[in-house]
Amino acid sequence: MAPYEALYSRSPLTILSYLPGSTSVHDVDLNLQARDHTLKLLKTQLLEAQTRMKKYADSHRTERSFQINDWVYLRLQPYRQTTIASTSFSKLSRFYGPFRVLEKIGSVAYRVELPATSYIHHVFHVSQLKRKLGMTVNVVVVLPDIIGYDKWEPSAILQRRMYKKGHHAGTQWLVHRKNHPEDEATWEDADEFIARFPDFKT
Repeated sequence: MAPYEALYSRSPLTILSYLPGSTSVHDVDLNLQARDHTLKLLKTQLLEAQTRMKKYADSHRTERSFQINDWVYLRLQPYRQTTIASTSFSKLSRFYGPFRVLEKIGSVAYRVELPATSYIHHVFHVSQLKRKLGMTVNVVVVLPDIIGYDKWEPSAILQRRMYKKGHHAGTQWLVHRKNHPEDEATWEDADEFIARFPDFKT
């Protein structure tokens, strides 16, 4: 929303274009013409800036979509997913699979069929998936060893922040985990955290 609407809780007034010569006061006529010129200049520059930003964003965007029962490779990033045990070359992301797509969640996420022994959450953003080409399905690469995802325990809530959660506002907590350094704290959705640790005193 516009800053005016945020401050006054109502939409800003519409500024009508000035028709030159509609006032007999010369200074008023000049001021209104200058105002219209400034508004046109601002709108033009905003449109140009939006066009540049869209062009830059589109150059880094790839459209991906999958169907139910498609086979996809899953990209895991050990340096970001702390539930993955340390391995050599842990700074590199790597594709695993292929795995079968079970369900589409919203417009940009998919649930995939992972091994029963995996502790990784089975819903992934489309950017983490890559379509498997060809008809032959031979799963030869298994997921890396996992430190039990469900076994960590919270120690303290360090910070709180708001974020956009779908069409609503959500709350995230920076959670310090027991037996982990404080700089490895992770942001967790507050509602999911409470459901997972109902006895934890915040």
